Amino acid sequence: MKKKDILLILVVLAVGVFIIMSFRAFKEDGGQVVVSVAGEDYATLPLNKDAQLEITGKYGTNILLIKDGTARMESAGCPDQICVYHKAIQYNGDTIICLPNQIIVQVVDGEDQTLDSVAQ
Repeated sequence: MKKKDILLILVVLAVGVFIIMSFRAFKEDGGQVVVSVAGEDYATLPLNKDAQLEITGKYGTNILLIKDGTARMESAGCPDQICVYHKAIQYNGDTIICLPNQIIVQVVDGEDQTLDSVAQ
């Protein structure tokens, strides 16, 4: 390899690391978790208080665990268990979805969720 090739590789790596770090830096921690089942609101819980919530779905009960400012699905009554293996969520817009039980867990900022004038 030539010196210019090595320099180009180092520059590309540096730019990649910068992009990854900047995405991580601009994510905001959420204030609460909104749980819905079959499209209906089920519960809203703050992320700053440890809690455990049993959610009844079509295939049984899921257990949502909120601990140390994150939320994760502890167990699920569905056959595939994909939601249980999902990483814990904490940033605005993060979601965990249990498709068989029709459960959606989403992190929101905790402020009033009204529509703005553009969306109306």
